Amino acid sequence: MKTIKIAVVSVILAFTSCQGDVQDDSKKDGESGSEEVARLKSELENLKLQMSDKDSTINQSVRLFNEIQDNLISINLKEDEIRIKSRDVELSEDSKNWIIEEIKKLNMLREENARKASQLRKLTSNLKKENNELIAMRDNLLKQIEEKDKEIERLRNELADMDREYLELFDAYQEQVELAYETMLELNEAYYAYGTVNELRDNNVIEKNGAFYTLKTIKIKSDLNEEYFTKVDITKVKEIPFEGKKYEIITEHPTDSYQVVETDNGHKLVITNYKKFWKISKFLVIGIK
Repeated sequence: MKTIKIAVVSVILAFTSCQGDVQDDSKKDGESGSEEVARLKSELENLKLQMSDKDSTINQSVRLFNEIQDNLISINLKEDEIRIKSRDVELSEDSKNWIIEEIKKLNMLREENARKASQLRKLTSNLKKENNELIAMRDNLLKQIEEKDKEIERLRNELADMDREYLELFDAYQEQVELAYETMLELNEAYYAYGTVNELRDNNVIEKNGAFYTLKTIKIKSDLNEEYFTKVDITKVKEIPFEGKKYEIITEHPTDSYQVVETDNGHKLVITNYKKFWKISKFLVIGIK
């Protein structure tokens, strides 16, 4: 930083001197003097930009330093609280659950520090020798993060050694997370099928709602054949293409939650509000002709 500041001062002095020289020798050397002034102006602007970029890098680095340090302090406090709580001989169920929650928070802080450390590495990767102090601070901070990760792992092992029930709790928590994820996937599952009246009838999807099988007089069977349907994730699938010149949406879906668009190969159903569209039924049946 000092080097750049000295360079800027030198350019300013040279620029001022050059202006004086140009005035004295304007009759003899006007054209070359103007070129020199322009060159020095350009050099001065470049140096100002360099200073601005470097100041920005340092400011961002300092901000990341502070945020990581704050996280490390929080991790220290949580480690101490967990150790104190876990030494209680008669540990209640609430206390056990509290420890699990604190472990989760520790992991979140670790992940956040890892992201910020990555940003810091990228930010400071191009710093030159004049920023040795900042680079040393960065390396020291990264070392602290590494040591803290080892400490947290030791804490986890301590808890497991003290009582196998902790390990079971960790496993139970993981099972709950996986179960919640599986439940979420199930909630996001829906099914669709399309075909002619004969195809839908032959595959046990529809039945008569009158004297004849037509697009207007059919309904979904209560014990329909799920294997005939295609399974989709309602949060991801927003368009469903289908063939046929004529069609009928047999299942019930709010008309303001979708639109049907004509394509080269037939049509496609475009879902504009997936929560509303699948609210009444998780099955979509389209009759085509």
